[in-house]
Amino acid sequence: MSFSRQIAQINSVTRNSGNGSSYNSGSNSNYNRSKEDFKAKVISDYHHSRKVSVKQKSRNSRYRVDNRNRGDHDDRDDDDGHGRRAGAKDISKRLGNRDKGKKKHWTDGRVDRRNYAQIDMDEVLYEDETGSDWMRIKMTIPRSESDRPLLFKDEMMKLFHQKIPNFADKDPHCEFENIMFFIPSATAIDVFRHMLDVVKDTKPDNVPPAKWIKLEKMAARTPISARFEVIPNALDTLSEVLGKRYNVSDNSVDLSSFASDTRLNESGMKMNLKNSEDFALLVRVMKNFPIDNISGLNLASNMLRNLQQLVPLLEKTPKITKLNVSGNQLIRNWTDLRYVEEWALEELDIRDTQLAKLVQGRNNLKLSKEARKIFKNLKKFNGRELVASFDLDTSVDKVEKKKPTTQTYDSCLPLNEQLEGPLIKFVTDYISAYDNNREDLFKCYGANALFTLSVGRGVDLSPYRKHQRSIVDHRHLNNSDVEKYRTCHPNTIKRKRLGILACLSELPKTSHDLSSCFLDVTLEVPTIIGFTLTGTFKEPDNGKCRFFSRHILASFTDNTFVINHDQLFIRDSSYSERDLHGKKQPVLPNPRGGAAAEPPADKDAMVKKFMDNSGMVENYSKMCLEQNDWNFNRAAEKFMELKSAGQLPADAWQPGRAP
Repeated sequence: MSFSRQIAQINSVTRNSGNGSSYNSGSNSNYNRSKEDFKAKVISDYHHSRKVSVKQKSRNSRYRVDNRNRGDHDDRDDDDGHGRRAGAKDISKRLGNRDKGKKKHWTDGRVDRRNYAQIDMDEVLYEDETGSDWMRIKMTIPRSESDRPLLFKDEMMKLFHQKIPNFADKDPHCEFENIMFFIPSATAIDVFRHMLDVVKDTKPDNVPPAKWIKLEKMAARTPISARFEVIPNALDTLSEVLGKRYNVSDNSVDLSSFASDTRLNESGMKMNLKNSEDFALLVRVMKNFPIDNISGLNLASNMLRNLQQLVPLLEKTPKITKLNVSGNQLIRNWTDLRYVEEWALEELDIRDTQLAKLVQGRNNLKLSKEARKIFKNLKKFNGRELVASFDLDTSVDKVEKKKPTTQTYDSCLPLNEQLEGPLIKFVTDYISAYDNNREDLFKCYGANALFTLSVGRGVDLSPYRKHQRSIVDHRHLNNSDVEKYRTCHPNTIKRKRLGILACLSELPKTSHDLSSCFLDVTLEVPTIIGFTLTGTFKEPDNGKCRFFSRHILASFTDNTFVINHDQLFIRDSSYSERDLHGKKQPVLPNPRGGAAAEPPADKDAMVKKFMDNSGMVENYSKMCLEQNDWNFNRAAEKFMELKSAGQLPADAWQPGRAP
């Protein structure tokens, strides 16, 4: 209803009420006062409605009169065609106000006046508005390489130098779980693009991109090594300062308050060890000094967060027994000190640190137990003696000792030296036929041979999984709804030659490298020999590397081997296995006969065991052992020699055991 129509209705009601005789003078005065108040309220709301939106006005209106300016027509008197009077909601729909509750974006209505045809997208993505001459590169260390961050850093830097032209980096170092280094801003766009390509090429096939290396770049100040390059004799000055900080009396190095060193500050070479690149540069310089015999290191009051930058110095300084990190307020917990747990520390000072406040108030016994979880030989902590250590700590948090380095042994060959040549030739011919023409494998299998295939972990092994005999369903590792165990189909057991060859022909093409494979004889009896062939192969079609283990039971007849049972296991190769593919590993000699069990000390039991293994009767078995001085292994070799030559008489065999 319009404003003028509302005022007209008020006046009409007032006139009609004034003509009636039922109202006395007092009531008329009260009514007139109420009329004037209502009229003033209508006028006030009318002016207010011109400043607020329709939505706000309809929500805040103090009366149920439609005071929107729609002319002199009262829309509320209209009928909607169903005997109902149209309300405000129906009127809004009829007027087309359908987007009344839609939230608008702040960019609606704005005009983009940029000319994208003239914009270089590389400059848009990598533009640097700070004007810095250097860019700081942050490269994450994948979880698979977290146990060797320094070696991984050296490998990646070497790859970048080999594959990226004009690659110039400064101050590469590890910082937490990242590798940091600097590159010039002038070539940052091209270099960063090449770095992304190198990272993509080095990603293993079984690792998703989200779990591999990530690269970030940001503007940075000039790296410390670049600043030192323009300072005359900077290295000599730093060497002089380090020489003065060496204490001959107790054979220690004092690096406390290094940022306040007067000599360095006067030369414009201030080094704040709080910055990881400054600390890393200092460690690289110290490695060139003869510090193999130092026994103490003082790093007090340097605002250090942790001791990660000292890791490259651990191998160079194995005799350090005293460490002072007091005054470094940012050292918060024992994890910040674990980087130097290889040092056999006897004295440790962490006063005036957050870690010292954390352990404050603990008794000597509890403090000793907690500190020796990392430093087992610790005797003095924060200047006071700890309780004696008896190395009886059996807590679950006890640091494990380093595992001894595993040694690789050569293949375990058969006891009978005469079988060594035919066995190696058979394996070589079998692998050659498997890689080139698998139809030639027909003669390698027996008439009633069996073949099974098991598949391990991996994401790109679908060509193998449809033939697998594995009981464990590897899908349950990523999906809780999948059962852990699966029911194997009977057809996964391939029987006889044609069935085996049909299955092998469906598997991907392979290229084995026998120089990195191992052949171990696990069973050797007169009629059957069992051996395991392990190693890696590549698929020429996609270049993927797989690990395999093949266990074969074969019979030796007519100077040749025939496979009776073949079990093949395939999975994705690990990083180390992939690196060793095609390389001859350094191995230790394996004594011949390692697969055979030691003969029993009792002669009667030895004769019985020889009868079971050889198939000969008791007299011939005992004779063979006596002639070889009761040496079980030597008697077995002699037996295989006579059997191969066909010199054993017919009465030497047990019933049904004759070849």
